[in-house]
Amino acid sequence: RRMTRFNSITDQIKGKDVQLVLSVLEGATSRTLKSWKMLAARVGEAAIEAKDNVKYLYALDNLNEPLYRSDPVQLLDAIPAILNAFGLMYSIARYYNTAERMTALFVKITNQMIASCRKYIGESEQMWTTDRKQLIQKLRACIDLNEAYQEQYRQNKLQLQANPNGRQFDFSESAIFGKFDKFCKRIQKLIEVFSTVDQFSFLERSQIEGLKPLLIKFEMTVFDLKRRPYDLLDHRRLEFEEDYLQFNRRILELENDLRQFIDSCFDSIHSTDRALVLLRQFQGVLVRDNLREDLESKYMLIFNNYAKDLEYVKTIYEQNKRAP
Repeated sequence: RRMTRFNSITDQIKGKDVQLVLSVLEGATSRTLKSWKMLAARVGEAAIEAKDNVKYLYALDNLNEPLYRSDPVQLLDAIPAILNAFGLMYSIARYYNTAERMTALFVKITNQMIASCRKYIGESEQMWTTDRKQLIQKLRACIDLNEAYQEQYRQNKLQLQANPNGRQFDFSESAIFGKFDKFCKRIQKLIEVFSTVDQFSFLERSQIEGLKPLLIKFEMTVFDLKRRPYDLLDHRRLEFEEDYLQFNRRILELENDLRQFIDSCFDSIHSTDRALVLLRQFQGVLVRDNLREDLESKYMLIFNNYAKDLEYVKTIYEQNKRAP
């Protein structure tokens, strides 16, 4: 619409009516004629610039189409072609070759990538109901996209540096990638949150007696974060940072409670066979690395108890071997 209106203005300037008025002004040696010619020249130059810019931007349309219809995984294949086209346009375009315009163009691409990531992941409510492994895979795909985007940008920048006399990618990388980096920092924290939820959810499958209070504590920790009234993917909502820290504090407390529970379970068992059964039960539901490491230490406890059992059996045998 803006292009149509602008073309209409240039057509009017070239029209017979305007040319007739100019002839009259010229014959009358009007003082306004000089100002008019300067204005007409500026409009003409702007028209040439606009057509040149539109030519290159239209050429980018097909290359940019994946940004609007592809998910982050599919976008990985489109990034090299998009950035190569940007570099070519920056090198040969007559007008669209300023750092400000190219930076603004890159920022638009970045914003659309973030929008594609948000659409791919889904709304906050969907995140809690989506299969957690699938969700974590999607979250990681968004981080991979950002890394591939920046890596391709720097590769193109190095290629241009091979010709020091040509135009260089001397743009503000913080302006281009800053928003995506902040978005991915939020993504990384969400990966940690949902990985933790997935790891502790294995406890719900356990038949170990006495775990119920710990499960309730875990469910309340998740519920308190789930009911927060903001978009988890909106990195501008800084209240998430405090909620994230609070979530981790409560998970750390839960881990300590779980360690104490495990210790009490093994302390109350004196049978090697029963201790091995309990160990296998815990191994089936504990998937957090630090808890599994603590669990591995129980093998030594069991072996020590087993050695004591053998020593006890040996003592009984020695005492009664002559009178069985």
